Amino acid sequence: MKAILINISAVALLALALTACSSDDDKTFAVTPDAASVTFTPRSGGAVMHYQLPNNLDVQSIRVRYTNAQGQQNIVEGSYLGDSLTLIGFNEACTDFPANIYYHNRQGDVSEETPTTFSTKDSGPFAFFKEADVKSAWNGVELTYNLPEADMKGFAHVFYIGKDPSTNQPDTILATTINLQQGENSNFIKFEQEMDDYDIVIRTEDFHGYFVQSKEWKGIKSYQTVKFPEDQLKVTCPSSIEDDDAKMGLQYLTDGDDRGYRAARGRYDEYYTFAMGPFALDKNIDIDLGSEQVPASVRIYAQCCVKESYDGIFHMDYVDRLPSEITIYGSNDGENWKQIGHHYEPADVDNGQWWRTNDLVQRFGELSYDDLTQIPSPIYLEVSFSVSDDKYRYLRIVPNAVFKSNTISSFANTKEYVTMQELEVYTKK
Repeated sequence: MKAILINISAVALLALALTACSSDDDKTFAVTPDAASVTFTPRSGGAVMHYQLPNNLDVQSIRVRYTNAQGQQNIVEGSYLGDSLTLIGFNEACTDFPANIYYHNRQGDVSEETPTTFSTKDSGPFAFFKEADVKSAWNGVELTYNLPEADMKGFAHVFYIGKDPSTNQPDTILATTINLQQGENSNFIKFEQEMDDYDIVIRTEDFHGYFVQSKEWKGIKSYQTVKFPEDQLKVTCPSSIEDDDAKMGLQYLTDGDDRGYRAARGRYDEYYTFAMGPFALDKNIDIDLGSEQVPASVRIYAQCCVKESYDGIFHMDYVDRLPSEITIYGSNDGENWKQIGHHYEPADVDNGQWWRTNDLVQRFGELSYDDLTQIPSPIYLEVSFSVSDDKYRYLRIVPNAVFKSNTISSFANTKEYVTMQELEVYTKK
């Protein structure tokens, strides 16, 4: 009997060993995907794979294996909880790109691979250069581009050929990085080093940190501007809030106080600023320059944080009274208007808004008069116009939207007030 038990144990151990060897050497199982069970939809920089897993309890997920534009192998997995996968990592549009699909079971085994193909569309960083152009602008250059689809995302790094401040030798200097957006876009770019003309290099990058393409533009002429005297601006605004006690009114829009110096020295309920409303969106501020001028840009300033508590018009917030979209028109008779400038940015983004420089306009960390004098630069939005010799006597500024705030809803800007600390006009030098 003892021998029989030993033999039985030996047989059992041998079976386990054989099973283990089989599991180590062969990790496949019998259910193999059919290429017809998946379809692909091209998208910018990749494709979407649509799938439906078989009615088989042994199949846990589907995987697709492919090599992206950087030569890296990608494996993307989808389960019964979904019906599509996104394949990314491509630049120029391609057709019949090879891939392999296979199943994965609950024991960690995989099926035989089934070859398939898919097509892609141009990525944003690749499509950017199809219509990108760099043109002369005021105090810098104007970059224009057009991306037809919303998922064409990525970055464009704008460099110029200047001098390294430490060595005084020619160097490629980063001026700005642009987050690519759908549609026809215009970006006015200024440079720290002032020159009569610029050599520009633009390099695009995808969201995964991969360089895509570059292009150079040489000898782009720059035109200089000068600030129009504030005391010669004749400004009217029917929606202006005039309150002598609160020190609010049209007179403070062009008084030269671009940070909030007077408010910092005033009483807690004195603001020394301009606001318009209620329901000021799409209402106008009109400026008479006195004679026909070549306008270059308009600057709109925000008041720095000189008071933590605002009552009435501002409630407990400030930034949701600042314009996120604004349109500027020109005219010579005050009746027929032509759009000459426009600025737009999303009203509810979390960072990058024009007023966010060092977060100096947030309603906390109150700044004193002395603090304001130490700030290197005031906070402003500059709406630049395309270079032209067209002259206008009148300008019309129309705020179209304001930023959204994350503060308590009861303090929200439901009455659509708009505020500006200071307004400046720049003309051709």
